[in-house]
Amino acid sequence: MENKLTSHQLFTLSALSILGGSLLVVSSSVAVVAKQDAWLSALVAMAAGLLMMCIYCYLGSRYMRVTLIGLPQKIFGKWIGKIVAAGYVLFMFTTAYGVAWWVGNFGAHTMHETPVPIIILPYVIAMVIGVYYGIESIARASEWFYPFVTILFVGSIILVLPNAKLEYITPVLENGVAPILKGSFRLAPIIIFVGIVMLMIYPNNIENVKSGRKAIMKGYLWCSTVVLITILVSVLVLGSAIVARSSFPTVLLVKEINVGNLLTRFEYAISIMWIITEFMVGILFFYTCIKGLSELIGLKDHKKIAAPMGLIVFILSWSVDPSSIEQANWNSFGFNPHSSLFGFILPVLMLIIFVIKKRILNIQ
Repeated sequence: MENKLTSHQLFTLSALSILGGSLLVVSSSVAVVAKQDAWLSALVAMAAGLLMMCIYCYLGSRYMRVTLIGLPQKIFGKWIGKIVAAGYVLFMFTTAYGVAWWVGNFGAHTMHETPVPIIILPYVIAMVIGVYYGIESIARASEWFYPFVTILFVGSIILVLPNAKLEYITPVLENGVAPILKGSFRLAPIIIFVGIVMLMIYPNNIENVKSGRKAIMKGYLWCSTVVLITILVSVLVLGSAIVARSSFPTVLLVKEINVGNLLTRFEYAISIMWIITEFMVGILFFYTCIKGLSELIGLKDHKKIAAPMGLIVFILSWSVDPSSIEQANWNSFGFNPHSSLFGFILPVLMLIIFVIKKRILNIQ
């Protein structure tokens, strides 16, 4: 049996894994629809995300020894619950190999002559090793990475702020509220709904459930604050038009850093931050996929399928979406609806049914 996590480990794990790749690309997707009001979209998404985290934690704390795989079976019943649980395993799996694709795609932009599979391979190997070591080791890694990412992020923002221009975020609400809401809808699948995966850990692997709930909330607040600041500063420095057209606007942002012609090339700092956070979200989804599949099929030792699943993730990560166009289509018509279904619709439905069973039918 794996050891319990402390509240601080849960905080750093949720903070880095929910943030994930949004650090690098999220500004662009929001600026396309919300333009100079993109930062307001992040603010709306932050508030909505707090509500969803409360729902996740409430559902998790109702059944103390049950994971996200057992939760729908408790609420919907055995057979419907198993179908929903299988859907969650599929969601974790597709996210795991999707993250690996982003690692290969970004690596190809910096290492032009290196084949994408070679870039992805050590990343997948590290994920498999992480599963063998267990969730406690993954959480300890997040404790080491968290201060490093925070220092790099704060330093980058402080150094780039002198290039900010307030006129880039005016006029506020020029196009009304609708574009802001559309921008927040684009953010939600990336930084909110993926948080449902924390129910594979909370409360089953937590020492103190109450402090664990606070840790998840604080982790989400840290993540959403980083996203809000990233979007706001990107628009202030680059302008919404440039941000919307860029594939990696945060990289362009830190290229503006130049302190006396001595402190430059900060895009490598942001790349390191992104690789760390992308690794954390990838390894968490891969680990929870392995654990969830093992629980679903009744396998006692989840480590037995780690290597075969890692091989499948490796193959799919560079073969399913061979170009950015296919990946963009998947995000629009696959991942976003998928994430909304499993991160919003089903949790809300489970909450409603649980309340009905508890208060009206007086059963659990």
